[in-house]
Amino acid sequence: MMKKYFGYECKKNLILLIVLMVTATVVAVVFTATSDFRPRRVTSWQPGTNPWDQWIESYSYFIPSSRLSVPIILFMIMCALVPMVLFSFKMNSRQIDSLYSMSIKRYKIYIVKSIVGLIIVVAAFSVSFWAMVLTTASMPNRFIFSGFTTAYFLSLPIGIGLFGFNAFVFSRANRVLDGVIFVLVYSIILAFLFQTIHVLVSNRVGRFNRFSNRDFSPLYPSRWFAYSPIAFLIQRQENIIGNVRFFERIENLWIMYLFWGIVWAASWVGLILLAKKERAEDAERVSQSRWGYTVLIPLMIVTSLLFSGMARMPYRLIWLALTIVIGGLMYVVQRRSFKLKMADIIVFASAIALGFFFSFLIYEHTTFFNTFF
Repeated sequence: MMKKYFGYECKKNLILLIVLMVTATVVAVVFTATSDFRPRRVTSWQPGTNPWDQWIESYSYFIPSSRLSVPIILFMIMCALVPMVLFSFKMNSRQIDSLYSMSIKRYKIYIVKSIVGLIIVVAAFSVSFWAMVLTTASMPNRFIFSGFTTAYFLSLPIGIGLFGFNAFVFSRANRVLDGVIFVLVYSIILAFLFQTIHVLVSNRVGRFNRFSNRDFSPLYPSRWFAYSPIAFLIQRQENIIGNVRFFERIENLWIMYLFWGIVWAASWVGLILLAKKERAEDAERVSQSRWGYTVLIPLMIVTSLLFSGMARMPYRLIWLALTIVIGGLMYVVQRRSFKLKMADIIVFASAIALGFFFSFLIYEHTTFFNTFF
């Protein structure tokens, strides 16, 4: 039965595969074909060795960046969209009734859909990636092409991990809107949480004041790329491909891979194990999963306020206002009403207090004294 269902899912999603493959390939090839990869000679002046030659003109070559990031970013987008398409059956009462009435266990349905989804995203990514590489090879350049091969194989495990994370988070919802919110908010707050963990592990409390400098602050946009496995992979491989020796140094890089590895592995396990507890009658109803709004909203508030401790007081107040507004809107979306339950208000206020408590407890050595003294 499982083999027949696998064949059915493959035929059902064949059009999705073709659309994604063609779209990703066209985008990657167009971006690559319209680029200029020819090395450019850059003129510079250096001090001369002879007293009468104070400055000597010298030349060096600048190699433009390849379009490696295009297919990889498309791969990550597909790893979010495809799980939403495949697991949206949970949000449709007719589809979930027909699937759960078949003589196949529910966790096997999730396994089949996950395998089919991975086939779709990996196939679309592979075709678009190597089409980009072939287009690049047909153009004048000085790239080291072994860097493309390394980037391809390193992208696969990251994409598989992201696929499992997005599938698990999205499938915790009973409505499509809730699922999209879960994916977006969980992704953001886990990034906040990781940066906070990285700071705590990599730095002593007495060194936190360096984050008041914009160039080192996690609130500064460029620092976000240093904490993303995909962004770090793209940056490093772009430098290798372009024969650039400079690499941005990240303290305790292993923390990033360990953190995201645990999150992705737990997501895959949760996706399969929790499938046994799914009920067809929950479709299109309020999302009551423990991994949904029940945990998401207080976790978002606590993590957000904890993360804001790296900023100075004026920015922390703005961050607090945004956190309260977003948290309140999420409760409205969950309840489908502006009338909140007393339990919601208690949890909401407790999360704010807890977030401020942990923020002050961790950062009091710098944030408090830098603000008022």
